Amino acid sequence: MSLFQALGATFGVIGAASFVSNALFCFLLFKKPALLKKPHNILLLTLATIDMMSGVVIFATPLFEITKDPFLVGPTGYIFCYLFANSFLVFLLSKASILTVMLLAMERWFSVIRPFTYKLFFTRKKLLKYVGCIFILSALVHIYKLFEIKFKNNTCVFDPNIFDKRGQQAFVLSKVIITFVIPTLITWASFVQIWYRIKTSPTLIGLTEQAQAQQRLLLRMCAITAAVLTGCWLPSQTVYVLNYFGVVQHLSIWNKMFLILSMSNSIVNPWIYFLSNKEYRNEFFSLYFICKKTARVSPVIPEIDTKMEQMQNVQ
Repeated sequence: MSLFQALGATFGVIGAASFVSNALFCFLLFKKPALLKKPHNILLLTLATIDMMSGVVIFATPLFEITKDPFLVGPTGYIFCYLFANSFLVFLLSKASILTVMLLAMERWFSVIRPFTYKLFFTRKKLLKYVGCIFILSALVHIYKLFEIKFKNNTCVFDPNIFDKRGQQAFVLSKVIITFVIPTLITWASFVQIWYRIKTSPTLIGLTEQAQAQQRLLLRMCAITAAVLTGCWLPSQTVYVLNYFGVVQHLSIWNKMFLILSMSNSIVNPWIYFLSNKEYRNEFFSLYFICKKTARVSPVIPEIDTKMEQMQNVQ
């Protein structure tokens, strides 16, 4: 097996595992609609949907050594060139995933630090607007890829030099700052402030120890998700910038290795949810037992609302 075949097989496993694991998590959320009444679960569903779509797109993107440029004619050829061959769609989804994790961190920040305005900023309608803005921003940042390629004579022709050298450096640095550095800093600034303020948060005052512990576990799950995302994407984004500034040599094999690491992020998120959250875990095991046709299904322990949410639910 050649190196490129091994890379293609690796990305194929990543794509399949990403699709299956995230599809399973989406199914569990839809299986219990009560979970989707909570904003953080809607954001987790959004993140899982994005990662699931990324798993599918990997198979159609030549960058991942699975699909080579086929002979296509008509509209199909244009769709392949302008969405897949130039990696536009896969990186749009990847950066949308990073921005969604940032939004999840902000949702947790409002829940703990600003509970009195939490319901105002995180209604279902506003969440849909936030997600829409994430996709629009991701598309605008990567729209340049549509000008790097043309569909001629039934094949994709690349012309990546749409900027001069200094223009490329400025653009690449700006893109990484907007789509990775700023979202990552906002994410970790939110979690750090929550960590120092959680003991005096109005959200937890008056709750039982079990309810407080559950809120901390939810916060820990979100923080682990952010930590894994940062660890998976930091190497590839760093090398990507340094390469354009001539600090490191362009080594395709290392780029592929870092690309494997960044793409693998879409696999692990659902398993973080299952391992960190008892409710998701019980739903997963209940599905397993149903499939096995056993007589007993693990009980589901409902997520406990904060005191403010309980009062609002009563009203």
